[in-house]
Amino acid sequence: MDTPFYERNTEQMIQRILNRWAEISKRYYLLIIVIALVIASMSFISAKETEIDTNYLGFFYPDTNYMEEIRFLQSEFPGTETAQILVKVDRITAKTVLEDDILVMTEELVDAVSDVAGVKSVTSVLDIGSTKEGILSRPLEDRNPHINDELRYSLITVKLDATEVPERTELVETFQKTISKVNRVGGSTVTLTGGIAWGYAWDKAIRIGFRSSIIVGFIAIFILLFLLFKSPTTPFVIMIPVLVAVFASFGLMHFINIPLNFLTAMFGAVTLGLGVDYSIHLVHRYHEELAHGNENALNKACMTDRTEIRSLQA
Repeated sequence: MDTPFYERNTEQMIQRILNRWAEISKRYYLLIIVIALVIASMSFISAKETEIDTNYLGFFYPDTNYMEEIRFLQSEFPGTETAQILVKVDRITAKTVLEDDILVMTEELVDAVSDVAGVKSVTSVLDIGSTKEGILSRPLEDRNPHINDELRYSLITVKLDATEVPERTELVETFQKTISKVNRVGGSTVTLTGGIAWGYAWDKAIRIGFRSSIIVGFIAIFILLFLLFKSPTTPFVIMIPVLVAVFASFGLMHFINIPLNFLTAMFGAVTLGLGVDYSIHLVHRYHEELAHGNENALNKACMTDRTEIRSLQA
């Protein structure tokens, strides 16, 4: 069946554009490479600064039942966030968290974190007594929020004013530095936990997962391409433009304020896979045209590959 007139015109127009681009690229290929490297570098820097969103409310549609009211309450009545500091003693030392030296360390921790910006109140086992005997004489319901039954763990609860606390990463790092300045008692450990630590861990997990998926995907695809084409340079030719596209996508996300979450973090690996698929078709076709002695092998490969892929999609 004859090709429709409008399709012939479209293909002729694309062929003219490709021919023109081939002439420009041959003349200014060094400049094009430099521009591509600059774009990739800027995109990579922007991608590293992309904000991570750990707010679960962002994953609901706006018209989901009760979401509008919940968002309103969180914005108008932010309330408090909670950070917790866990004090643990080692069984080997045969100590409890109610020993005098541990209680002194607990008091120092309470005083230190009380000066952190945004802290509203701090509660600890010292609120129910200052000595081991005094604390153990209190009812069980008074002790349970602060110590466990085995007396190996003690919990310091820090309530934060949600309207005054700094950004989560800054807040967690501030707490960690503050805690590290307090002298530790031998056989004890002090760990930051609670809601802000959970969010901080989620932030790091998303960043590490995104970076690891890109690196592992690149290495695996590179090895497969090397085995397929039996050339060390062809995998680089295929992968570098795809990586530029991946970084450009996440760099654009930073500029238009699309946060990075566990859903958007997958786009990197997906883009990598989609880009490589088409690149393999194109390179295969390019090699075929070169084998036939075609001087405009790349242009011909682009046109025929476009037609073949379109027919497969149809």
